[in-house]
Order: sequence, then C-alpha cells, then structure tokens
Amino acid sequence: MRKHEGSCPMKTKRVLDDYFLDNRARLLDIAAFLDRLDRTVDPGRGGDFRVDVFKECLELLLTASANRVEQIQKCISDPHFESKDRPKSKTAVGVYNRKELEGQ
Repeated sequence: MRKHEGSCPMKTKRVLDDYFLDNRARLLDIAAFLDRLDRTVDPGRGGDFRVDVFKECLELLLTASANRVEQIQKCISDPHFESKDRPKSKTAVGVYNRKELEGQ
C-alpha cells in the first residue's frame, strides 16, 4: 500500500476533473521551456546547475512513489542554516547550487 493512500478525502475522478487541465497546461509549459533551451544559440554550452537540478526534479516526478513535493523541495533547497555573507548577484536563481556552495 502507498504511504498516503486514502489520505485525500476526494475521489480519483474528482481530483482528475478538478486538476487535470491545469496540470496538463503545466506539462506543456515545461515542454516548451525545455524546447526553448534546446533551440538556444549555444545549446552545446550546457552544464548550468539549474538545468541539472530541473532534470533531477523531473526524474523524481517519474520515479518517486510518495512524498514527491518533499523530495523536490529538498532537491532545490539550500540545506544549510547559516547565513551567507554576501550573495554573488542580486537576482534569485530559484534553486540551490550544490556545486558552488560546497566548493566542488
């Protein structure tokens, strides 16, 4: 039995009726984002940690059997509690760069 089976009071059909179209649109947005990355002028550049983490999260969506939100949140979040002295830029990147912050 799945860990959280039966913890949602809604029936499967109701969840699908209420949420399928919104999530279908999100999938199309993700596909468009990945296609856009593939069509950039420097597609061979690669190696951007954000793309690597994004793909890791997509893999979690496909392989995790429970707690997907928790696993993805851990994948993208900085696990350190101490504050950083000074950010390298003023813009948020939206994901934790493990390689940079762990000196790899």
